Amino acid sequence: SGDITFRVDNVRWVAETEAPPLDPIDLPLSFEGDTTAFGLIDFGGAASSLVADPLDASNTVAQTVKSSTAETFAGTVMGNGSGFANPIPFTADGTTMTVRVYSPAAGIPVLLKVENADASVFSEVIVNTTVANAWEILTFDFPTASIDTSATFVRAIIFFNFNNAGADRTYFWDDVTFGAAAVPTSGGADFEPAGAPYNFTNFGGGVVTVIDNPQITGINTSTTVAQMQKFDQEVFGGSTLTLNNAVDFSAGSVITMKVFASRSVEVLFKLEGLNQEEKVIHGGSGWEELSFDFTGKTGAGVTQVSIFFDLGTLGDAANDPDNWTFLFDDIALAGGGS
Repeated sequence: SGDITFRVDNVRWVAETEAPPLDPIDLPLSFEGDTTAFGLIDFGGAASSLVADPLDASNTVAQTVKSSTAETFAGTVMGNGSGFANPIPFTADGTTMTVRVYSPAAGIPVLLKVENADASVFSEVIVNTTVANAWEILTFDFPTASIDTSATFVRAIIFFNFNNAGADRTYFWDDVTFGAAAVPTSGGADFEPAGAPYNFTNFGGGVVTVIDNPQITGINTSTTVAQMQKFDQEVFGGSTLTLNNAVDFSAGSVITMKVFASRSVEVLFKLEGLNQEEKVIHGGSGWEELSFDFTGKTGAGVTQVSIFFDLGTLGDAANDPDNWTFLFDDIALAGGGS
């Protein structure tokens, strides 16, 4: 057989181009901006991705599906595998983190775990969801005794329906933040920015979310407000707002709050701990500033306040949203009452 000759010409080396490294992430984690940079890492059968908020298409959130074949410990690591750009700043006085969660059911155990780079030091807390198909802020208060503040905690891991088998359920989460939701105790709570973690605990069918202001008019032209919808669970449905610090009543004893309602409604404002409450009637004429006069009823240690609309009446926001959806904003401590 004859020889076969091959000619090779114009051989050039082409440099291999590596993908640029992902930007490190940090707290607070809100999943906005470059959605390729968050690098959620699943294990145990959890499946996470970034999607549109189920209630606000303009907002990006994390979605985690725990399938029926997932392990009981299925979870998701935040942050490209290498953790946060800066350590979680735990101190002896600050061991709280918050996560905004949208769950398909109440009573779902959510575990948040923090650990150092090699996972040799860690701490974890379980908090149950309290509402179904609505956003709520879950507060994870790590026991001081379990947090070694000399350690460098750089990673957080979230587990939905922890220690239970998967059931093809979908969970949404957002706004992972160090520290409890902060509301000024004298300057006012105006719910800006929208992404901040405001620590509402809903109960009895009251559901609070922070939304774009749908009624920018009159005395309230702010961008975002709190919305409460009252559903048909209990006549005492409402929500409790947890503050970072106790209210300083030395600055006054009257609390004001702007409220929007499409009908006349009684609004009750309660100082938790002191068990003191005041009722004011909203006239049903759009935004009104209501004043709750606690003169002679104040005291130290108030770190939570509760808000009720039409206390004693069963809500029906699912079927009659116009009459059972209320807006409120600009909670502030004013001067003393008469």
